[in-house]
Amino acid sequence: MKLNGLFIDPDIFKINTADGDGVTVIYTLTNTPIGVGALWVYVDGIKRTWTQDYTISGKDVTFVTAPALGQKIEFNYIKKD
Repeated sequence: MKLNGLFIDPDIFKINTADGDGVTVIYTLTNTPIGVGALWVYVDGIKRTWTQDYTISGKDVTFVTAPALGQKIEFNYIKKD
């Protein structure tokens, strides 16, 4: 996998996607990130800020406000072993 011109190990770096529905605030990732600094969340391509826009507990990302209907959500993260 290539990200910003760098080769990234797909066994370590994960990308999960979802679509906003205007109601759902909790999204469960397929793996647990190694920490808050190893998770990047985007809604319609705009980077979101931890604590201001979302929190994380284990595999669950909880948005302060549900992404609107049709918004594209992307979770990029480095997973724990």
